Amino acid sequence: MADLNFKQLMDELSLYSLCTYFVLPLVGVNKNGFGAEVNFLNSFLSRDGSLIYVEVYMREFLGMGLPEHRVCKDDNGKDYLEFKIPQKFKGDVALFMAGKYSEMSETVKRIIRENSTLQYKNLKDTTYRTDVRLLALEKSQVLRDYWNSQLWDLPSQSHIDEDMELLSKPNDSIFLDKELFLSKDLISLLLNNLNARTCRGVFGKGCVLPERKY
Repeated sequence: MADLNFKQLMDELSLYSLCTYFVLPLVGVNKNGFGAEVNFLNSFLSRDGSLIYVEVYMREFLGMGLPEHRVCKDDNGKDYLEFKIPQKFKGDVALFMAGKYSEMSETVKRIIRENSTLQYKNLKDTTYRTDVRLLALEKSQVLRDYWNSQLWDLPSQSHIDEDMELLSKPNDSIFLDKELFLSKDLISLLLNNLNARTCRGVFGKGCVLPERKY
């Protein structure tokens, strides 16, 4: 774990909102599914947790196969895609918004592991590595020990109780409060996506911790 730079980890964790990894996969897509790699900018939740919004650089870069959505703009002309989160995940999204990540259902955790693009048990050399956000889903002792080693100067000061979550509760920055307007091109875009299919994630680079060595 000494090879994991703490500042780089903090920068990586703040790059995208946590709902990008823990909620967006629940609608059948991940951040790699919006055309060119740089087209995905970030994702946000509605205040009631029923909708997730993806801000994109240019909607013209969007490819085929996105799940059903609406295309919107804000008053500054920025493009957003609005996805409705399935009702069956309402309880899990509420737990996410409360910062109770480890209490989310096993079904949702599996979807996150498989489709979020975060590394999960990725074998490198002789070590399995998993992104810290996925470790937090399970309240991993590996991650708990890492936080203890980084956040306190002396071992005697280290104290993260076992019942504590290992990632902070989402703050207000995950919510999209600005008014959005329906795009005039909505009908044609929906017609282009009638054959929407689930976009499954691929492992991507991120902030990982070694879990197990052989």
